[in-house]
Amino acid sequence: MSSSELNAVEHVYLIAGNLGLPGAPILNLALFYHPDDGSVSGEALITQSIAPAHGRVVIRPVSGPVHGLGLGNATRVFSLSGEYVVSVPPPAFGSYLASLKRPL
Repeated sequence: MSSSELNAVEHVYLIAGNLGLPGAPILNLALFYHPDDGSVSGEALITQSIAPAHGRVVIRPVSGPVHGLGLGNATRVFSLSGEYVVSVPPPAFGSYLASLKRPL
C-alpha cells in the first residue's frame, strides 16, 4: 500500500450556536475532511424556532479550505461557502438564491 492509500477521508460533525437560548439559530455541519488537499465538503443545516415553519435551511453542498493555526488547542480553522434557495413567504411569491460564507 502506498501512503496516499492510507490517508482516509474523515467524517466531522459540528454544532455551533447558543444551545441554551430558546429561538437562537443553530448551525449543524456534516462534513468530510480531505487531508490530502486540506479541504472540507459536506452539508449544513441551520435551524431556528420561529413561526411559521421557516426555521430550517439546508445548504448543500458546502465546501472550503482548511488552514492550520498551531495556537494552543485551536489547531485548524476552515471557511465554508455554499448556496441555498430561500422561498419568499406569503402573500408574496417566488424564491431567490442566497449564499453562505463563514469562517469557523
